[in-house]
Amino acid sequence: MSSLLYMKIGMPIFDRSTYPIQLTEFGTLYIDAVEEIRNITNTLTDYVHDMNNLQKGHLSVGAGNFFTTYYVAPAIAIFKEKYPNITVSMTEGRTLDLEPQLGNGSIDTLVTNAQLDTSIYHKDHLFDEQLILVVPEKYIKDDKYISDAISYDELLQKAYYDRQGISLEILSDIPFIGMRQGNDLRKRTAAMLKNINLVPNRILELDQTSTAFRLDCSGTGACIVGDTVIRKLGCPSDIFLFKIAHPQAAREVAVYTRNNSYVTRTIKKFIALLEETV
Repeated sequence: MSSLLYMKIGMPIFDRSTYPIQLTEFGTLYIDAVEEIRNITNTLTDYVHDMNNLQKGHLSVGAGNFFTTYYVAPAIAIFKEKYPNITVSMTEGRTLDLEPQLGNGSIDTLVTNAQLDTSIYHKDHLFDEQLILVVPEKYIKDDKYISDAISYDELLQKAYYDRQGISLEILSDIPFIGMRQGNDLRKRTAAMLKNINLVPNRILELDQTSTAFRLDCSGTGACIVGDTVIRKLGCPSDIFLFKIAHPQAAREVAVYTRNNSYVTRTIKKFIALLEETV
């Protein structure tokens, strides 16, 4: 064996001029290196075993404020209870800011209602969402719209999905609370308004749909939000809810991972938990 190593390495492992045979200076370094490699290999083997059994690992999740509060945070609480040795970090922000972090590996997953490029990211469907026009009662001047309104109970039970919906022309004389540039809802709203050549009286632009909804409920103006927001936050009796008659009013909430990266068992378990809890 030592002669084969000599032929391969070109340096003697043993000093055969001594009795008993001793290691050469290089031989001592070589044996120490072999021991170090063996220890590293054993450590990696143990680590992989622990990761596969969810005894070690790290999970980094990104999401907007609303999804973090009502979906991601509860799922993380359950996940940590099941797998206490997994370290978890959570990053809140706009999808516009979080997508680059998903792309460069700063976060492992991104929960969003924006549609990311599936040639770059893998998508796991969580649920469908319908955009709802929310209007304070005081702005409804034409009784013809009242019959088209959705009750809060209908919204909770999703009993309105088969309805035709109304046009956003109703916004022609109602103050409107919109989203800032970069928000998926801003893009969808713009497409729906462009379809009817309407420029609304936009009085505020915000980052969070939950904030827009709260302002709407206080009578500030109309807004468009996902039905998920209304279900979670509740709805006063003096607020009218309308389904919007436009394809852009239907969207998908999903969790994304990178296509070109290895998805660990930790990430897979968390995604499965999210799918169960939503």
